[in-house]
Parts: sequence; structure tokens; C-alpha cells
Amino acid sequence: KMAVLSQFVLCVVLYVNLPLTSAAIDRRAVVHRHDVKFIHTDKIDPGSTQHNALSVGNGEFAFTVDATGLQSLNSTYAYPRSYPLYTCSNWGWHSPDPASVYPGIPSLFREDGSLNYTYEHVQINSSDFRPGHGNRTVPYQFNCESYNDPRICSYFYNFPARLNLGQLSFVLPDTTHYTSQQNSGFRSLNLSEITEASQHLDMYEGVLSSNFTLNNKEEIETVTVVDSETDTVAFKYSAPSGLGLQVQLAFCTTSQSGQACDWDNPNEHSSALLSNKSLAPGFTGRIDVFRTLLFDTYSTSCTFNVTSGDDMFQWQRTSAHSFVLKRIVPSKDERSIFTVEVSCRFMSNCCVGPTPPIANSTAISQTVPSFSTAYSNTVQMWQHFWEDGAMVDIAGGTSLRNPQALELERRTIQSMYLLRAMEAGSVPPQESALIYNSWTGKHHSEMRYWHQTWMPIWGHPELLAKSDEWFIKRLQNATTHASHQGYRGARWGKMLGESNIFGFGKGKNSVMYWESPNNINPGLVWHQPHVVYMAEMEYRAAKGSDAKLEVLHRLKDVVLSTAEFLADFPERRYGSGTDGEYLDLGPPLVSASEGEGPYDVWNPTYELTQFNFSLDIASTWLERLGQERNAEWENVRANLAPHPVSSWQGKKVYNRHQNCLPVVFASHTEHCSGPRSHPALTGALGCLPDGYGINRDVMNNTLHAALNSWDWDASWGWDQPMVSMTATRLGAIDVAVFALLMNVSKNQYLPTGYNHPDPYGLISAYLPGNGATLIAVGLMAGGWEGSDTRVAPGFPKEWGVQAEGFTPYF
Repeated sequence: KMAVLSQFVLCVVLYVNLPLTSAAIDRRAVVHRHDVKFIHTDKIDPGSTQHNALSVGNGEFAFTVDATGLQSLNSTYAYPRSYPLYTCSNWGWHSPDPASVYPGIPSLFREDGSLNYTYEHVQINSSDFRPGHGNRTVPYQFNCESYNDPRICSYFYNFPARLNLGQLSFVLPDTTHYTSQQNSGFRSLNLSEITEASQHLDMYEGVLSSNFTLNNKEEIETVTVVDSETDTVAFKYSAPSGLGLQVQLAFCTTSQSGQACDWDNPNEHSSALLSNKSLAPGFTGRIDVFRTLLFDTYSTSCTFNVTSGDDMFQWQRTSAHSFVLKRIVPSKDERSIFTVEVSCRFMSNCCVGPTPPIANSTAISQTVPSFSTAYSNTVQMWQHFWEDGAMVDIAGGTSLRNPQALELERRTIQSMYLLRAMEAGSVPPQESALIYNSWTGKHHSEMRYWHQTWMPIWGHPELLAKSDEWFIKRLQNATTHASHQGYRGARWGKMLGESNIFGFGKGKNSVMYWESPNNINPGLVWHQPHVVYMAEMEYRAAKGSDAKLEVLHRLKDVVLSTAEFLADFPERRYGSGTDGEYLDLGPPLVSASEGEGPYDVWNPTYELTQFNFSLDIASTWLERLGQERNAEWENVRANLAPHPVSSWQGKKVYNRHQNCLPVVFASHTEHCSGPRSHPALTGALGCLPDGYGINRDVMNNTLHAALNSWDWDASWGWDQPMVSMTATRLGAIDVAVFALLMNVSKNQYLPTGYNHPDPYGLISAYLPGNGATLIAVGLMAGGWEGSDTRVAPGFPKEWGVQAEGFTPYF
């Protein structure tokens, strides 16, 4: 026993003293450790593979495929029981004719182009004598159906909706069956026909390779990429001539409930054939299709090139909305293998926000990158992404023997791939990215923090800068929103889609988005501070003084206008809050945790800290611009209500908000949902730094109360990383690791990398969880202001984690 014990102690000593730094990380090796690979040697079980869809994308546009490398099994992998096979973008939206969705609906817009909407006027009881405050009413979009035609409420909630731009699939000749797109002469592949299949997603290069066998005989190979420079799907496939395999391009429209694809209403859209050219008849050609969905238009241009074999092809229309790359001359040798390269470029014509329409003829003149060009661009983009910025080797220091380290590294690397492929574009991401529509494809502004803050932390501020443009272009919208309610500055909406102002607003309407009305969205405020401190992280991550100045001047109006609202929103209330003693937050207000009515909430712990921190950051921006700190903002910070502290099991803890009685951790509570949903109060020291009124001992008590009493199966995928960040800042490293890998239903990650909280519902892919994991790992790997200076200060020392290139967090 003593000998065994001595060996164990020796191993522990050697393990603990593994070097914490070494040569540069072999980034390719770390990424390849977690490439997604599927192998099916005896057919594919749809029950166990229903969420195995894989996506390739460039951040602005993504293409989701099945085992064939295309979207061939659309009827098998259909939403909501599976991930649907869609082609989605940040610019592809549709708002259908309201009268076709809701017959008899009143006009959505008034003659001046403003929304035809009646607001609920909320009484504010205020003893604040600042201009614009005092007793008054403020318009909110609560209880929409009490003041408006319910059809208007539904339309504004569901639309605009993100659109499936087109489906590319393999089909087989068949004169007796129709595909789900109802074209004649071809049928879809059946899952039961695929007897063997394998796939390899090379994340380091962004290339998906798929091989499958039909009926134990014919083997097909497909390579699929999305071009980094254009919104182009490019693929190469090889198949035996005797099989007669062909490619179909088909189009749908949005459903009346705002889902991305509906095949059952072909008369609601049109697919006009602009041109069909054969450059080398049978071997090279191009088709241009112009799509019209009421006021929304886009084009799809597809080229093909036969690179081997003597089969000859040509694009042919097969129905009102489908086109097939049809084999017009088969090879004389049915056993010969042909290879065809196909590229399909999708391009918006009209309209997103202020973007003007583009002439139909523009589509025909656009270059469609070849497969080889798209492949080369893709590999270059992905290699640059992985080799630039930050990287962490979590599992290598344990020789891949630590299952916790290996799993956390897998989630990290696969999350980086998914978020770069589908969330690095010009519009803040929706919760399911570009896979399918959750909440009809609209983004939730409060989730942008979780989706994209990892970018500057991981040394990629240029990716975050892309969606900054959304805020810059829509600043007038946000200032109009605030002034409509009597506030100064800019107030950002919560659940937003991209409206076509040229169509519905008849060119008059300055509103580029409208809020989706319900009793939660208009009452949230925790997304307002994100605009400020995400800009601050982007500034800190900018490489060099010139780059920092560029961020400062590009975002100053957005940051300072948002700060104006943050300073104007708190006010002294009577009958609620601190009854005039301090500046209160709410009511009306819905906290980050949700689960309560907007009139029951005041002074939530997390939001109080956010407002304090963000106003401090905004004054720092003024100093960088050569101005004085804003005295009014400083006064607001000094007079904000204190954080609500309650007692739980004999210890002081922070409460969700001041009116959550007796305390959020109790089994029965009033005015809040108790210990379920989001434990946002822990984020006041985790997502946010020390120095803004949070007592570390009280937060430590709060953290452990949450760990012990929270209903974690009723939480969501960003909650575990948020709690992990709190534990990291408090020095509880083992707790931080435990929280990140907590084995509860909402913290599961698929083999493809998606956070997967709900197997069959609206949010079966929940990308805020992926982004939150990257923020938490970034905090642990890159450190934060005032943290230990050792490499990866938030990881257990014995793991031997290597980290490089991080921007320290706040």
C-alpha cells in the first residue's frame, strides 16, 4: 500500500508541476482534435441522428446540409423534430402581404409612414424634478391586443421573418413520384436508400466532405464549402453515370407563422428565369433566377462545370419554383464516374433597412465564383481565423487524459467554428443563428452580449465591428424610440427583424425596425448597457493606437447616446422602489431573469450594476475624446438605489430585485419566479468587474445559494457560463469548471457543437450558450483586470493549460 501511495504522490507532484507555458500552441492540432466526424456503416437511424445536420458559412450566410453534403433529405430532417436544411443569410427577410396572412387586417402604416399602433400609457409616479421627469405617462407596447386589432399584434410579432433562400438537393429520375417541391420527373432521396455514409467537417479549413452509398451499390462523394467573399454555396460531387443522380434548386416562401420555409403556397412568390446559358454545351453553363416575394426580391445564379466524365448536363425548369441540373446525355459506360462542380450565388435585390433596390439586370452581371475559387477563399479565411487572435490548449497539458479538459476544449473549439460560420455578420445574431427561425428569425438584443462578446476577448474585434454597423445605421431609430417615451438618448429595441422600408413604408418611413410587442420585450433594459461595454471591449482589443482611435470615433455617437438614456431612465419614485430616497430602476421593468410582470420589478441587482459600470465607461470615452467626465452621469451613478440584499439561511445574499419577496431563493416567492430561469444576479460580479458596489462576501454567499437551490433544468445555456464567471472572479476555480460542465438538460452539447437545451422545440439549437462558453473560457484563459498574472489564471494549475493572444476582460 505504501509503495502504491508513493507512486500516486509522485505522479501528483509531477502532474502539478507541468510547465504552464511552452512554445506557441499548435493551433491546427487543437482544432483537428475536435473535427466533426460521422460514420454510418449500416444505414442511418433518423432517431439518433436527427440533429446531426452540419453547416458551412462565412458569418453572413450559411448552408445547412444532411449526410449527402446537400439538402437532399428535407422531409426526413424537418423542423421542429430535427434541424431543417436551410440556406439563410442576414439579408434574406420577408414580410408577406398582411391581408394574405390576416384577411381584413387594418393598414400597418399611417399616411406619414409611421406605425399604425396604439400604445399602453404607463403611469410613472415620480418625485424627480429633472426636466422630463415627474408624474407622467410613458407609452409602452404592453398588452397590445387591448389597444390594437389582434391581427396587427400578431403581424408585428411574427414579421419580418428570416427566409430560407433556396434548397439544393440531389434527386433521382422518377416519372411516378413528385418531390416535396412538386416538380415532375424527379424524386427526393429516401433515407432508407442510404446504406452507408460518412462525413468529415474539417473546421480548420471550413470544408465538409461527405460520402454515401445508395442501396449498397452506388457511392457518391461530395465536397461542400461556402465562399468567404460572396454568399455562394459551392460543391463538387462525383457519382456513377448509371445512377442518374442530378441536382435540384428549389424555392419556398416564409410560412404565415414566420417560419423560414413553406412549400404549400406557391402562388405567394415567383421565380423568374432571367437567363440560361450554355458556355460549353453540356459541360459548362449558368442559370439566373430572380425571386419576388411581394416587396422583397433577391437573385440566385448557379453555374456548373463537368470536370471529368462524358455525361452532359443542362439547367432546366421543372416547376414554378424548381430547376434541375438535368443530365441530357448519359455516358455510354454506366460504370464510369463523372464529377461536376456547382456554385450558386445568392444576392439581395430589395431591401433591408435603408438599402435601395438593385436592378434585375445586376444579377446577370454578377460573377459567380467557381468551386476552386470558393474552396481556396474558404480555406484561406478559416486558416487566418484560427491562426490569428487567441487560442487555448485546454486538454494538451493533461496528455488528453482529463475528460473534463477534453470536453471543455471540444465545446470551445466547436463553438468557435459555429459562431464564426454563422454569427460574424452585419446583423446581431438570432438565438438559433442561421440554422432555422427561432422567434421568426429576429435577433434578441440582450443576447448580443452572449453571442458576440467573445470576439474581442479572443482577439477578433474585426468580427464584432461588422454588427456595429447595425447600431450605427439605426441610431435614429433608437433615439426616436427614446424620445417617443420622453427620454433622452437612444433606447434600443429588444426583438427585432429587418424591415423593408421601401415596400411597406412606401419610402417615407424612417423606422428600419419595429419592436415585437408582448409583455416582456418592451420592458427589458439590460441590453442597453451591452452596447456601451461591448464597444469598450472592442476598443481594448483593437491592435494599436490608430485602430483604437478608429473604434472610438466610429462608435462614439452610439456609446454616448446610449449613455444618455442610461442616465435619464433611473428616477426617484414614490410608492415603489426606495420611495424617493434614491434613483430607482423601474417600474415598469422586466429583469434579465424574466419570469415576472413589468409592474412588479424595481432595482434588480444585475441591472443596477450594469448602469453604474456603463456610465463609468461612457465618461471614460468622453475623456478619451478630450472632454470632461459627464457630471450628470456621475451624479446618477452616485445616487442609484443600493443593491437589494436579503437573508437566506442565515447569510446575506443579493436578491433578484428589491420587490422579489421574501428572497429569490425561497420555495415560494411573490413578484418573481423564484430560483429558476436565469440567475442573472450572479452576473453582477462575473460578467461585470469589481468596483461597482458588489460585496465579494455577499456575492460568494449568493453564488453558493444559487448552486444549491436553483432549478438548473429550468435555466438556459448561458446561465452555467455566467455562474462560472462569478466563481472564476471569486477564485473558486473548481466551482467554475463544475458550473461550465454542469450535467443538466439545458447545458448539453451535441457532437456537432450546438448547445442543445430542447430536443424538439423552438430552441433546440441555442447559440447564446455557445457564445457564453467562449466568454467564460476567455475569462479563465486570458484573465481580467487585476487577476493573477499566470497563464490561464482561471483554470486549475494542474491542467497545464496554454493560452495566447487574449484581450484581458474587464
